[in-house]
Amino acid sequence: MTTTTVGRQLTVQQASAMGYGHPDTIRHRIKSGALPAMRIDKRGTYGISLEDLERSDLAARSRAYAPGVLSDPAPPQSDDAFANALAARIVATWPRLSPTRKAELGRLLAVS
Repeated sequence: MTTTTVGRQLTVQQASAMGYGHPDTIRHRIKSGALPAMRIDKRGTYGISLEDLERSDLAARSRAYAPGVLSDPAPPQSDDAFANALAARIVATWPRLSPTRKAELGRLLAVS
């Protein structure tokens, strides 16, 4: 486990609430050394800097989930709004396709 003291420290639960993933996923990243953190109390609570979270691979989850820092997304007003918000979150996590791959995907979908 790497440690850092730069910036504001968040707990695993706070990071999860911000959309950085399930608490178990965040703890796994900490224990594997992929996410710097430090123990902030005797119970073993981890403190994670927001800067380290933003530099981690978990940041894409947060950008797809949370519109602002330490806030939950507003509940959609209708089924259409919910579907659109869900689609936007899913698409935001997809890797970018090259023009060649886009053309190939277009051909595959046109055949269907």
